[in-house]
Amino acid sequence: MDDNELQFDRRCHVLYSKPCKKQIQRKIALHYPAGQREAVWEQVQRQYVLFLSDWRTDLGGSDNFHNGTGGTYDCIALMSYYTVCRAVTSLAEIEEMESALFLPAFRKLCFVD
Repeated sequence: MDDNELQFDRRCHVLYSKPCKKQIQRKIALHYPAGQREAVWEQVQRQYVLFLSDWRTDLGGSDNFHNGTGGTYDCIALMSYYTVCRAVTSLAEIEEMESALFLPAFRKLCFVD
């Protein structure tokens, strides 16, 4: 399913980031044969929409700086992946994916005394 076909309220929510999508699809490729990958990815997308349908609507959407790569919506996408693929994945794998998405922004920061 194409990302623009996902049915959720885009006035108050945003889509997961492209790096997050790549991370999830890479993990799906590790755990599932080629013939099942697209169907599993579609299940993850549907779970993402289901989570958003019951999620708060005051998170700021694209106006909230924390909703970018590694932020709130990437976390929701990772939990969607975990929910769908629980039988083949682990929380350690989810933590690894989140670190790969979230930590690069902090590595760019410079702190001055």
